[in-house]
Amino acid sequence: MDHFREVALGLPSATEQDHFGGPSFRVNGKIFAQLSADGATGLVKLKPEQQDWAVSTFPDSCSVEPNWGRHGWTRLALQGLPPDLVRDLVTQSWRAVSPNKMHGLLQN
Repeated sequence: MDHFREVALGLPSATEQDHFGGPSFRVNGKIFAQLSADGATGLVKLKPEQQDWAVSTFPDSCSVEPNWGRHGWTRLALQGLPPDLVRDLVTQSWRAVSPNKMHGLLQN
């Protein structure tokens, strides 16, 4: 949970705001990631090919969100994923939601 939050808030212009009792992370007012209230799972928005890869490569830890999955929202069981992968998925989610002009602000 701390790692997910640290990654999300480390992205340019990211803010944290409550969303139905759990933390959400936003850029320009748009949600790019969420944590469950207990911090066990995260939610990120991915491109279809990224979502397919995550779900097929980590089927025990990544799943398509039932209601919003067709829009790229992917649930992550955080304990089952390597920290570097969590960082990459949260960053990809930020890219999916943030304005293109902000992408140059990312430090690789």
